[in-house]
Amino acid sequence: LGRMIGLVVRPRVIELFSGQTDRFNAVALLDDGQESRLTRDVEFVSSNAGVAQINASRGQVTGQTKGRATVSVVHRLTGMSSTQFSGDATVEVRGRVERLAVDPARAYYVLGTQPRLRARATLDDGSSDSLRSDLVWTSSDPAIASVGNESPNKGVLTPNQVGRVTISAVEPVSGVTTTQSGGDGTAIIVDGLQSLTVRESEGNDELRTGDVVRLRAFGSFPNPSPDGEEPGPTVDVEMSGVVEFTSSNPAVIRVENGRALAVGLGEATVSARDPRTGILSSQSGGDA
Repeated sequence: LGRMIGLVVRPRVIELFSGQTDRFNAVALLDDGQESRLTRDVEFVSSNAGVAQINASRGQVTGQTKGRATVSVVHRLTGMSSTQFSGDATVEVRGRVERLAVDPARAYYVLGTQPRLRARATLDDGSSDSLRSDLVWTSSDPAIASVGNESPNKGVLTPNQVGRVTISAVEPVSGVTTTQSGGDGTAIIVDGLQSLTVRESEGNDELRTGDVVRLRAFGSFPNPSPDGEEPGPTVDVEMSGVVEFTSSNPAVIRVENGRALAVGLGEATVSARDPRTGILSSQSGGDA
């Protein structure tokens, strides 16, 4: 692989709450410009074990109390240290989880998609943080929608049929749950796309050359369970990550990765297509 000429800790920053665990890696910098992860003959050190405790050989770090600590690594065979190369990392421990809430509290999901869920934790210092993979998820009715708890589908919602379920989560280190916190979420599964509408994120249909705006697409679906919050027969559900966007004139507006790039003078129409049903925004006058 080449000769080791430097040593760094990756990632450079990890944020934890008390009791949460993550992992650092030791990375060798080689004389050919490449990098290689080191899995043996290394020793990790925390500058403050009372804030962040680290496993010396594996790099696994656990937040203890609120504060900041520096993590360095030493290669035993050469004596080379990450400190020598400004390659140390930082651990920010933010406090204990006191409340947990599914975010958003109520959401519509399209049958056939697999969105990743998240929850917002409120910490003892009053701050909040978004959590995904550090939770154990539960659906009130897996026949309607289930949530994975094993990698790589941990936190991924799988809609199985039209209906409504309650989504709850527990943070396993603290034991805090969304149910205890009054933060359970409602997931409503919809199907039967009726029409598509394209919008651009800033609501402005006049751009200067060089401007870039994010495109958004919304689908109209039958409402499977109207209630006081959504009494109407149909609901609009965002489908920006599902549809295919196209421009009628790429010399004026070029579409890339869900964004519209203004590259020339003139006018262009941006439309969307749902690949599962083939429905176009142009069929219902929903182009932008």
